Amino acid sequence: MDIRNHTNALGASASRLLRRAGAGSSAHANALLARVSKVVQYPPSRIGRTSALLTMPISIVCRLLEHCDLLDRVAVAQTCQTLRLASLSLPHIWSRLDHNEDYVLHNKSRLLQWSYPRLVDVELSFDTPFPYDAFDAFAAAIFPRLSSFVLRIAVTSNLSTIPDRGQHSVWDRVSIALSRPAPHMHTLSLTFHADPSIGHFHLRSDLLNGEPGVLRTCMLHGLRPPPLLRPCNALSGLRTLDFTHELSSFTASELAAVLSLSPALETFGLTATSFLHDADSDILPSALHSQLRRLAVDFPTLMEFDSARALARRFPNLHELAIVGSAGYNRPFEDQLDWPGPLRAFVLGDDNDLFEFGDANVQSFCAKVRTSFDVGWGPIMASHRLVSLVVHEHEVSRCGPLPCAPNLTDLSIFLASWAETSNRWDCGVLEDAELIFDYPALCRLRFAQLPKITSLSVLRTASGGREYRHLRDPDYTIALTDIVDFVRDRVRLQPPGRRLDTLILSGIGNIVDLHLAQSLHMIKSIATDIDFEHSLPPHLLRYLSSRDADQNPTSIFSSAQRPDSDDDPLLSPYRRRRRW
Repeated sequence: MDIRNHTNALGASASRLLRRAGAGSSAHANALLARVSKVVQYPPSRIGRTSALLTMPISIVCRLLEHCDLLDRVAVAQTCQTLRLASLSLPHIWSRLDHNEDYVLHNKSRLLQWSYPRLVDVELSFDTPFPYDAFDAFAAAIFPRLSSFVLRIAVTSNLSTIPDRGQHSVWDRVSIALSRPAPHMHTLSLTFHADPSIGHFHLRSDLLNGEPGVLRTCMLHGLRPPPLLRPCNALSGLRTLDFTHELSSFTASELAAVLSLSPALETFGLTATSFLHDADSDILPSALHSQLRRLAVDFPTLMEFDSARALARRFPNLHELAIVGSAGYNRPFEDQLDWPGPLRAFVLGDDNDLFEFGDANVQSFCAKVRTSFDVGWGPIMASHRLVSLVVHEHEVSRCGPLPCAPNLTDLSIFLASWAETSNRWDCGVLEDAELIFDYPALCRLRFAQLPKITSLSVLRTASGGREYRHLRDPDYTIALTDIVDFVRDRVRLQPPGRRLDTLILSGIGNIVDLHLAQSLHMIKSIATDIDFEHSLPPHLLRYLSSRDADQNPTSIFSSAQRPDSDDDPLLSPYRRRRRW
């Protein structure tokens, strides 16, 4: 690690943000520094010899450290005694280790010392060859201090050099290390990618020393629980379990084996090809699943929709059900009348569409269906139970006018960014005069613009060197008169001429009307109130992130055990778009 370049780059970035904040505006500078994550700044030739960090107030340096990655923090801590003391005064910034597996494994003692007395969260990913000895020593040192542990191992990239028994040997060595005690671990996520044709990989019954500790959340991908008649005490207190079963259809007998791990299981997520009613379909006693409150089923396509519903019917005490299909639905999707209303729809494209049935407070049964509805969405979009719709303007222009929804009261339209429109011919909803919105009961209308995307571009100079430039989406502009024309001409309200209760402009900073006072007066003719939001509210931000391949199906539940908001996996893709 080049400590000087790391620290100087960090200082250059922080200095630039401070200059933008204005002299003497420490509070504003603090807010701007929160946007710094991983520093990719100027090449070493453009960095001065003296780190700008040494001239900053310690409070600003500490704030900056909280938003840097692990290697940058280490670089700052090794620069000088002043910055070292500032780094060590923040033990919580050393309690999450997820940047570089080799560095974490070989510097565990120092990182444990700096994070003391806090527990640590560790996330590691490995390819072959696997560092057995280093990982075993790491487990012995850090497992007693672990709060959560995420381990991903992939041996599929070098299958030609690893015999079948060798893949089992990799897991055997890893599972031995995982048998060490971890009395404070509450979350465990294990992913093992191997050749699926050579058999199953099982957890050991002495996982985490075979003790019923505080483990409450577990994710298993490519792994199975210990075979029957070999109980796993470490999993006996689970509240949430995500289980991925990719080799074949999931049977009722296998379901019984998984649910028997913990009698206190409340949230269960299953990723499989389908569910089969095998010969042992009646072996699920009611006592086995009486505590289950949330079920998430992720099948490859919604062709298995009926199979997922049949699985859900085995759990009569469910409060929440989520059915996720990775591919589109190829037949008309009807309103599910046996699921209680109201109905809310989020149609954003990119396998990110979501239909919610039931009350958001989950006092009664609530169901969610998430997939990409390329065709056949007309019936459900015309449901009399549809009360809320969030839609991307490109989805409307691609599919044409939406059917009439007589009881829809809330409509949110996401406007396309410059990056989304630069390579497309789709018209926006404000430009396409043929797009009619037949919502006679509409009360709230929101136009929302997503935060601008920042990217780093590397350009070649005439001398053969490199020049680094930050490129950002241009500011989005909108004319209030266009919104007035949109509501008057293409939103069909009842009675005709009725005003909306509220018009909301979210994330739109530039109004380009030449006569703003006159435009605001015109807005009053179509809406009683107009609100300007700085950004979208959190409940809408959750639906912006695309589904991650490693995302667990139970993360769709807002009422299940979830991380703190700063570490919410549903929001992390959105946050990465905002960082510098």
